[in-house]
Amino acid sequence: MIPILAKPEETLYEHTSRALEVLLSLKKLFVSLDSTPFFPSNLDIEEFWNEIALSLILHDIGKAPDDFQKMLSHEEHQWNKFRHEVLSAIIADCDEWLPKSKKERIILGILSHHKSLDFLLQKYLFSKSTSKTALANFLDKCSQLMAKKEQISNFFQEIISNWQKDFPLACNFLSTLNSYFQRMDSSCDPLDNPVVKYVLDYNYMPITVKIQKEGINQFSGLSREEKVLYTLAKGLITACDHLASAGYNTIPQLPSKEVFYCKYEKNSIQEQMSRIKGSAILVAPTGSGKTEAALLWCRNNANQSFGNRIFYILPNVASINAMYQRLKSDFEPSGKKDLVTVNHYRAVLFLYNYFLEELDIITKKDEEEAKSRAKEIKDLYKKIYSPLKVTTPFQPLKTFFAFKGFERGVLELIQSCIVVDEIHTYNPHIIGLIFVMLKEAKESYNAKILLMSATFPKFLVKMAQEKLGLPRENFVAPPEVELKKNSRHEIILLDGGMIEYIDKIIAAVTSGKRTLVVCNTVRQAQTIANALQTRLSELKSTVEISLLHGRFALRDRINREQELKTALLAVATQAVEVSLDIDFDVMFTEPAPIDALIQRFGRVNRRGRHSTSPVYITTHGGQWDHLIYNKQRIDKTINALVALAEELEGSNSFVLNELLVKQLVERVYEDGYTQEEMDIFNDVFERFQ
Repeated sequence: MIPILAKPEETLYEHTSRALEVLLSLKKLFVSLDSTPFFPSNLDIEEFWNEIALSLILHDIGKAPDDFQKMLSHEEHQWNKFRHEVLSAIIADCDEWLPKSKKERIILGILSHHKSLDFLLQKYLFSKSTSKTALANFLDKCSQLMAKKEQISNFFQEIISNWQKDFPLACNFLSTLNSYFQRMDSSCDPLDNPVVKYVLDYNYMPITVKIQKEGINQFSGLSREEKVLYTLAKGLITACDHLASAGYNTIPQLPSKEVFYCKYEKNSIQEQMSRIKGSAILVAPTGSGKTEAALLWCRNNANQSFGNRIFYILPNVASINAMYQRLKSDFEPSGKKDLVTVNHYRAVLFLYNYFLEELDIITKKDEEEAKSRAKEIKDLYKKIYSPLKVTTPFQPLKTFFAFKGFERGVLELIQSCIVVDEIHTYNPHIIGLIFVMLKEAKESYNAKILLMSATFPKFLVKMAQEKLGLPRENFVAPPEVELKKNSRHEIILLDGGMIEYIDKIIAAVTSGKRTLVVCNTVRQAQTIANALQTRLSELKSTVEISLLHGRFALRDRINREQELKTALLAVATQAVEVSLDIDFDVMFTEPAPIDALIQRFGRVNRRGRHSTSPVYITTHGGQWDHLIYNKQRIDKTINALVALAEELEGSNSFVLNELLVKQLVERVYEDGYTQEEMDIFNDVFERFQ
C-alpha cells in the first residue's frame, strides 16, 4: 500500500516523527514551562506537551486525499488550493475521543498552523446561499480523505507503536481516536465543519464579518491565561513543523563550562556579574570586559539545561556583525554548529561576505554555497534553534506587534536572558518601546534582563529600576579609583566650526599621525572632505581621503569600513561611532551629545599605544545638526566640557579619564530628559503597554 506523503519524497510518518523529535528536544530545553506567571495554574504540564504531540500527529493528515498526493508528485490534480488543515480538523473533531477543552486546543492548533483563523472562517463559513460548486468541492475533498481510511489508520498505528514511551497520553488518546475514526461516516456536512465550530466560539472573526452574518450574536472571549496558553501551543506546533521540514530533529544547547563565556582570569566586574541572579544593570567603560561580564551573567542565569535563549541586543549593524563574529568564535569551537545566529535588515549580505572572506580564489560554487549558508543562518534565527541570537531591538519587538510568526517569539522569551548593550544610544521613543518589551518579558515570561552601557546617566538607571522592577542591589559599576586610572585622551576645545581648521587637520596628517575627522551630517562630511582634498592638491600631497557615511550602498560601505583600518586620513559621520575596530592617533570632531562623543573617542588610541591622544572638539557644528541631534543636548555637552576644562586646567583642554566621563554624563543629564523627551517616553510607554 502506498504510504501518505507529507512533502515530496517524505512520508507522513517520517515527517511527523522528525517533528516529534524536535518537540522532545524543546521539552528538555524548556524544563520549567509552567514557571511562566500567566500559565494556567490548573494545567498539567505533562498533559500539555502530549496535546502538542497530538496536534503535530494530526495536523498533516489532511494531505491524504489523492488530489493533494498528485500535487506533491507533480501530477495533474484538482486540489484547487483547498486547505488541508480543514480536513485534518474534521478527523480531529471525530466524536468524543478527548475532553472538550483539550480537543478545542488541538483543533485550533491544527487550524491556525498555516493561515489565520479569520482567513479560514471567511473561506469555509458556508451557508445555504453558498454556491453548489464550493459545497461540492468541499464534499469531494472529504470523500477523498475518507477513501484513505486504511492508510491513515496504519499511520496512527505506526505512531502508537513507536512513540508510546515518549508521549504515552497522546498515543492512548490516538488509539481511541483511531477506533472512532474507523466508524466515522464518509459524509460530512459543509455547514457544520470544525472551522465554524471552533473559530466562532473563540471570537476570532472580524467585526465586519460578524455584522454581515445573520444569527451570530454570542461570542466568548479568551482570558489572559488562555491567550498565553494558545499562543505557546501555536508557537510550539509551528516551530516543530518548520524545523522538521528544514531537516532538523534536535535543538542545540549552549556549553556549560565557564571557559566559553570568559577565556581569561575574571576582573572585579566580571566576578560580580558571574554571581548575580536575576535582572541587573552594568555600567563599565569601553575595554573593561563588559561582554565577558554579560556572558558570565547569562551563564549564571541559564536554566538547568542551558537551553533558554540569550538575546544579545545592540543598536546598529556594525556592532551586531562584530559581536556575531566574536561570539561565533567563542562558542562554536565547542563542536556544535550554528549556536549563534544574527538578524538585522542587512544580515544576508553581511553573512554572504563573511562566508567568502577567507577564500583566496572564489568559484561560482563557493558563491552559491555562501549565499545558501547566509540564507540558512537568517532563516535559523527565525526558528527556535540557535540559543544565542545577536540582533537589534527591533527583531524581538516584532513579537509584541504580532508580526507573522510572533508565537515562536513569545515561546523563546520564556526564561530567556536579554542583554541590551549600549542602552544609552536610543532616543526616548525607542527606549519607551524597549522598556515595555522588557517589562512584559520579565513579568509574563520570567525573562532575566541585563542593561549595560559605558555611559549610563543616573536618571536613566532610576527609570529602568522603577519601570522594570530591577533590583537596586544588582547594580554593578567599577570603583572610582579604577576609573581614574584609565586616561587615553586629551580633550582640546576649538572655538568655531570644522571648516576653520582645515590647515590644522592637514598639519596632523603631514606629521604622520593617522587622523580621523567626524562630522554630524553626510552633507557636512562631504563638504569637509572636499575642502581637505582641495588643500592636499594645492600642497601636491599624495595622501588619499577615506570617506564613510550612511548613504553608501552596503557593499561599498563594507569596503570603506575596511579602508578605515589603514587610512592615514578619514572623514566620517556618526557611522564610525560604534564597534568599528579602528585606531587613529588624532581626532577632530564636531560637537554632539556627550553619549555620541564618548563613542567617537573610542576610535582614537583604542589600544592604548600612546599615553594620551589629542581629541579636538569644535564648539560649532553644521547647519543641519538639529535634524540629527537635540540642540539643547549639544549645548549642554559643550557647556559641560568648557566648565570642566576651566575647573581642571583653567584653559581649553584637559586629560580625560573614565571618572571624568562619568561626571560629564551626569552634568549633561542632570535634569534627565527634556520635557519634550519625557513626554515622548511616557506617551510610548503607556500606549504600547
